Amino acid sequence: MFEEKENKNKNKLLTIIGIVALIASIIGVSVAAYYWQFTGQTNTISTGTVSMSLLESTDTINIQNALPMGDTAGKALTHADGSSGVFDFAVTTYASGAPGNITYTISITKAAVDTGYTALQDSQVKVYLVAFEGSTETQVMAPTTVDNIITSGDTGTLTFDVDKTSYLTHAHTTANTTQTQKYRLKMWIDGSVDASSWTSSTNLQYKLKINANGQLAS
Repeated sequence: MFEEKENKNKNKLLTIIGIVALIASIIGVSVAAYYWQFTGQTNTISTGTVSMSLLESTDTINIQNALPMGDTAGKALTHADGSSGVFDFAVTTYASGAPGNITYTISITKAAVDTGYTALQDSQVKVYLVAFEGSTETQVMAPTTVDNIITSGDTGTLTFDVDKTSYLTHAHTTANTTQTQKYRLKMWIDGSVDASSWTSSTNLQYKLKINANGQLAS
């Protein structure tokens, strides 16, 4: 009975909301890092690059009529949900000239909303990151509101769970090799947000960009 009532209320809310959109995009810039090593006989300089790529046909999460939801529902979002808050990308590292470990971080940067929209607050938007192979997802960052990631300025680094930080290091045992890790970002409006005042004239939006930065270590 409660679930039926909740669904009816949600459907009613969908009919009166204007546009509430969440948008994510990728910064497709390769980042090069240089490592100098004195070996006793020769000096060597090797290069490591970190790049990001899309794994889908669109470069944005664009959810129309997005509604607040709890973490359980947010974590369960998939592409099968249609207009869902799911964004797939990959981080690829390349060790040139010499073997070595390449470490990297993944960050998000807030972007200005489009004309005619009001920005959702950082505290109202949650992001969740999983690593995946095929259809298997492994949580690497728990659901976190953006205000706990971007604490100053417009950019903040995603903090991986303590037991998942190994994903942020690619060990290249031979030179001139690449390694790729696939990720899935999920984004939703936090379930604590009160949407009761949203009307047909409500135009809310939240935009962010994703980037990776890395360095080559010995």
